Amino acid sequence: LSKYPIDVLLPAAGLIALSAIVAYLVFLPKLKMTNDVIIALVLLVVFSAAGFYALIKAMQLGKTALVSTVLAMGAVVVAIGAFLLFNEKLNAKEVGALVLAILSIIVLVS
Repeated sequence: LSKYPIDVLLPAAGLIALSAIVAYLVFLPKLKMTNDVIIALVLLVVFSAAGFYALIKAMQLGKTALVSTVLAMGAVVVAIGAFLLFNEKLNAKEVGALVLAILSIIVLVS
């Protein structure tokens, strides 16, 4: 923790706290607090914290332009997941865009 300056950690902690408060006020009063919901919330916090830590480490160790480009690939992962898991239809233009996005990452990394 001492490797990271407080001016980086404090705003991030504030944003996480603010988003948790907003989520609680908006969503949790409507949810029944079952074991499944509690497990999902704990997993959400754990994976969010791990992702934030990985992002900070990647920005420290790698090139910012490359890291941010790979980070933006989340939309491609969601589109592919929607196609595979939910049988969402993709037209030729969308498939072409996904292929180009994947190829661009391969070219950047190699």
